[in-house]
Amino acid sequence: MTRRDILRLFSVTLLGCKAMGNTAAFAFSSSDIEKTRFEFAKGSSVMMGNVSVSITAVTQDRQRAKQAIEAAFTKMKELERLLNFYDSRSEISQINAAAGQYPVAVSSEVMEVISQAMYVSRLTKGAFNLALGPTNTLWDFLKTQHVPSQAERVGLLPSTIFEHIVLDDVAQTVFLTKPKMRIDCGGIGKGFMAEKAKHVLMTYGVSAGIIAAAGDVLLFGNKPNGQGWRVGIQHPRNPDEHIASLDLTDTVVSTSGDYERFFMKDGIMYHHLLDPTTLLPARACQSVTVIGVRGALTDALATGVFVMGPEEGLKLLANASLGEAVIVDERGRTSISPTLEDRVRFL
Repeated sequence: MTRRDILRLFSVTLLGCKAMGNTAAFAFSSSDIEKTRFEFAKGSSVMMGNVSVSITAVTQDRQRAKQAIEAAFTKMKELERLLNFYDSRSEISQINAAAGQYPVAVSSEVMEVISQAMYVSRLTKGAFNLALGPTNTLWDFLKTQHVPSQAERVGLLPSTIFEHIVLDDVAQTVFLTKPKMRIDCGGIGKGFMAEKAKHVLMTYGVSAGIIAAAGDVLLFGNKPNGQGWRVGIQHPRNPDEHIASLDLTDTVVSTSGDYERFFMKDGIMYHHLLDPTTLLPARACQSVTVIGVRGALTDALATGVFVMGPEEGLKLLANASLGEAVIVDERGRTSISPTLEDRVRFL
């Protein structure tokens, strides 16, 4: 790759790294390229159905970085096989198939992600809900664009209670106590997989990089000039615009937006971020971006805060150790965590 190619990829005017449905962006400046000798590599793959994932590694050894990226993708695909709701061979599908019958022994990583999902479910009082798997057949945002009736939704509610998920940490089993229950890790899986991919990169000696998977962007280390990464937050109604930017490092930025998967019917927008109390799309927000240090936590919290709405969501995140948020409400008004006031730049 030539220097001109590098400048085109990482120009500050681009705030690039656009992936399918991505809501954040990063940039190198031209001075990084001109004044600092470094090697970098970049790879991309499509996972989880149609999610574009990209990994950029900054390193002194390009060949080693390419090997690291390949290993990181291998790890992510391994986790995808374990967590895939739609693959009958996955551990998640095995748990779902045994609902109401018996506990299922799972791998340590599946136990880890489900435990973290349960933590966020309790933390958000069910606004993030691992047990919404049955809604995957209730709603179809891609093909039939079916809007379920109230009777359909009410009939499914008893099967979506997350407290009926029972974990046994000693036996390392998961049990869904009701026969029609189904769990789906789609709201936490991308952040969890990005964390594991980062660990792989670091074992190969990669000291800085970016892992971008749709609305989740993990950043670690610094740019070659020693500065953090500039991240832009997408405008929820104008995909080519950003509402704000921040300079970050060793951070995960996770965004949930109503524009990610939706359809229009009779002039009404129906999107995939459902309120677990009604199984209808949550309406208090257009987008929620959560900034924190743990990918699984920020991924799940972005969904939970979206459902909770700006006021309750910011109350939850008053403890900044959980994460900080940039929230665009249903009217397009922006709210942010007070701890971000000196760091966020509105565009």
